Amino acid sequence: MATFFVNKERVDIAAGVPGDTPLLWLLRDNLNLTGTKYGCGMALCGACTVYLDGQPTRSCVTPLSALKPGVEICAPVCVATALLCTCQPPAPRSEISLAPVSAGELGWMAAVVTGAAMLRADAAADGAA
Repeated sequence: MATFFVNKERVDIAAGVPGDTPLLWLLRDNLNLTGTKYGCGMALCGACTVYLDGQPTRSCVTPLSALKPGVEICAPVCVATALLCTCQPPAPRSEISLAPVSAGELGWMAAVVTGAAMLRADAAADGAA
């Protein structure tokens, strides 16, 4: 059984769960964390982005077998019809609330917010922020 942490909560994965299961489906189907979206399924659009130990990672192509034990996973949390990003990537903590009209917009907005966080983190790493 693998153990890791999702949004600071301990998650134990049963030995019977296939290792090739994408992290995205564990987050959405098993943990009901629907803020992480399925977009293209090819790691191109960013709607499925989560942070693994502070690094942005596309969860649609990340199999559970690729997760090291004890990894910290930060996934966006969907509250009612708003996306609340409470992840702590390398940049200072941010809390952003958006009110989308549809599920498609929510996925698109998740990609935009994640992209902005990545750019901010890159700028901070370069000393520009």
